[in-house]
Amino acid sequence: MLILYDLCGKNDLRFSPYCWTVKLCLDFKEFKFETIPVRFTEKNKIAFSGQKLVPIIVENINDEKKIIYDSWNIICWLNNLNKDNSSSLFINSHDKTFANFLHHWTSKELLPILFQVIANDILNILDKQDLEYFVLSREKRLGKPLSSLMSNIDKSAEKFRKSIN
Repeated sequence: MLILYDLCGKNDLRFSPYCWTVKLCLDFKEFKFETIPVRFTEKNKIAFSGQKLVPIIVENINDEKKIIYDSWNIICWLNNLNKDNSSSLFINSHDKTFANFLHHWTSKELLPILFQVIANDILNILDKQDLEYFVLSREKRLGKPLSSLMSNIDKSAEKFRKSIN
């Protein structure tokens, strides 16, 4: 059985693009899995893994646990699993190289721009206990208040559109 530790907000809303990617790969390979929701302030749920971020996959085989973390590492690991004649995620090594580039480019270039557009909307999907953590950690990372992003949403959205074009 595969278990995916997955970021969640209130009402069990799952919003992590990294977790989405892993779920899409699991679905594509037709693997059965269950998810365990993890809020920003529930680091204790994933402490066993030595990680502070999701996604994390745990594979239980004969009471032995295998822990895989980081979305790209999980994708590569899933690609090598061939349960029930499941399909490969990559056609060949060139395909895998391009997927690796696309994964990392998206993470470093697109998602930071998109974050500037949606950051203040994320506040609406977080439970009370996660709100303070999210605001403080993101403002520390940005070096400015989240609310300051509001005045540049149109510019950030345009920059995002240009980037994906």
